[in-house]
Amino acid sequence: MQRIIVGLTTIALWLSAFAPARAAGLPVFLLSKDRLGLSCFDRPDTHAALECWLNQHPDVAGAMFYSDAAYSGTWPTWPATLKTQLDLVFDLMVVWYKAGMPANFPQPFPVPIPELGAPDPVYGFWMSYALGKRVYLTQLANSLAAELTAAFPWSIAAYTAPELNLLLSMGDTLYHVDNVANPGYFFQEGGPSPATPVYTINFFKTNNLIGSDAADTIERLFAWERQLIHFFYVSGDPTVNVYPYFWGPNTPPIPDSAVIEGTTYTGPVNAGFGHYTAGCSGTMEFMKSVLRSINIPVELHWVSCQHATPIFPTAGLAMTHGDDPYDRLGWVTPYPGFPVPQTSEYLVTIAQHDQLFPANQDWDECTHNVGIQVANVAIKYGSDYLMNLYCQDLMSGADHASGQVYNTMQWYYPLQTLENMGLWTTLDTKVMALNYCGF
Repeated sequence: MQRIIVGLTTIALWLSAFAPARAAGLPVFLLSKDRLGLSCFDRPDTHAALECWLNQHPDVAGAMFYSDAAYSGTWPTWPATLKTQLDLVFDLMVVWYKAGMPANFPQPFPVPIPELGAPDPVYGFWMSYALGKRVYLTQLANSLAAELTAAFPWSIAAYTAPELNLLLSMGDTLYHVDNVANPGYFFQEGGPSPATPVYTINFFKTNNLIGSDAADTIERLFAWERQLIHFFYVSGDPTVNVYPYFWGPNTPPIPDSAVIEGTTYTGPVNAGFGHYTAGCSGTMEFMKSVLRSINIPVELHWVSCQHATPIFPTAGLAMTHGDDPYDRLGWVTPYPGFPVPQTSEYLVTIAQHDQLFPANQDWDECTHNVGIQVANVAIKYGSDYLMNLYCQDLMSGADHASGQVYNTMQWYYPLQTLENMGLWTTLDTKVMALNYCGF
């Protein structure tokens, strides 16, 4: 019965999703009774059920902020036509989830979002009001449909108001500007160009990135990001905006799809194809954008020395640097008899993060803590990078204080601390057991 409903309603929903006329909702049994609650599950259709649930969850409704040239406000004060549009896109996403999240489902905007005209000289990439509204309502409807179909093991119902704002507020990703040649929506500075939820969630599914809980999912995404490559400037190149070298002529913003699918560098050196990222802030923004599609909020956090350290509030986790996934200092090749780090070990708790990066921290202290969790993993397991440096030290006869290992690791810890952490003991053990240096 559900499959029949899916087949008959999909095309009609897409055609009517942004029409102002009120339409009947879908049968409520397509939603999760546990997530919706008994009182809302008794409503006549999905539209009435959604309204009932939002009235019972005022923090969710209060985080659903929309703004355009004529109106700004949260869901309780939305005009009726705007609520109707949300209802219809919500139904569309319910259909998608109940159909098993197919990759070939119709999508409401192109991926990547195309540039509509020359960038504004001040604000850059812009979208018309119609397209910007479609992007936002699709993201919002997806969050609500994922919640009320119990698509993922975690629920937004217990999220705090700030956590919900990270997921549901238009102001967290888009803002409108009227007094420009092309009035419309602009991305918040540094933010990516999002893909549709259909595209992004299928990325998670295809790569087996959806875990048993939010923490597991974040760790899986972190592991996938180990293939990312930090963007760069070439000495002597006069180009100021190098983004088009990596992600095409319409960047910034960087499309999530360009990071996921990879691109070919077109700049002055032969860097070739790769999954390029705009450094620590670009990786943090990417994680926020894609995790939003599966209802995991990410707090964009810049420490006092201007590095990005993303925080995952509902999982209680954080990173010590946005570059941590692809920092080669922490890579450890598995060898028989030697343990390798779990992905979870590259992340820290929020309490640990806050201890490492307190408010108003001294610049030098801050910079020496950026990426320190990767250094801790490297020390504990004897990373490939440190093993190779140690081979150089052994060949040159350098002692610990004058060797390349300490020359690298003194950025994080003094010599005696590294000795106490057992760094050289670990390196010696691996070198001897594996004949790692070949001599």
